[in-house]
Amino acid sequence: MIVLDTNQLRHAAFPHGAVLGMLRKIAEISGMTLALPEMVVIEHVAHHRHEIEVSLTSARKALAALRAVPQLLVAGETILVWLV
Repeated sequence: MIVLDTNQLRHAAFPHGAVLGMLRKIAEISGMTLALPEMVVIEHVAHHRHEIEVSLTSARKALAALRAVPQLLVAGETILVWLV
């Protein structure tokens, strides 16, 4: 059995990385299985959840900045006006 920890999983670029592909092939050839302890899965999901939260915060800040830009309504079309 090949057991991966959180760091190995990250470096293996789970789920489609080349390193993970090689490990799958080695496990297949040798009749072993790849295993992820429950804590590794929890940590991996938490890491991605954190990345998503950071991205959402950044996107919300960018949207707020765009909403703060004055707009003109000309002939039914919105035109952004940049004040220099």
